[in-house]
Amino acid sequence: MIRSGLKSNSKHYSLFQTGHGTLVTQWRQAASADTSSSKSETGHAWLKIAKKGSLFSSYFSTDGSSWELLSGPEALNFGDFFFAGIAVSSGTNAKSVIFKGGECPGYAMCPCTLPLNPLLHCHA
Repeated sequence: MIRSGLKSNSKHYSLFQTGHGTLVTQWRQAASADTSSSKSETGHAWLKIAKKGSLFSSYFSTDGSSWELLSGPEALNFGDFFFAGIAVSSGTNAKSVIFKGGECPGYAMCPCTLPLNPLLHCHA
């Protein structure tokens, strides 16, 4: 999840995977605007959001090496600062999630304290 701010109505670009393996990309073009989305039934996969300038795209991989475009590019101008984080909800205690990696290449990252604040504040 990448957000322009921490308010619930902030611009954002997000990629989610449901417990059943459905991949959902959501984005909001402007604060308080409606959220747009796209969906794909791909099964469980690795997830990646790519940001190039003001363009955001979502990708998935079934092997962690080869990436396939899921949605995008979508033009979202976040300015010089944005927040990147991971949101988790399995919907049941019988599921678990593993986090591997996480970086904002080319951006300075302010460290976060887990589990209290699992957000990275990234800026150019």
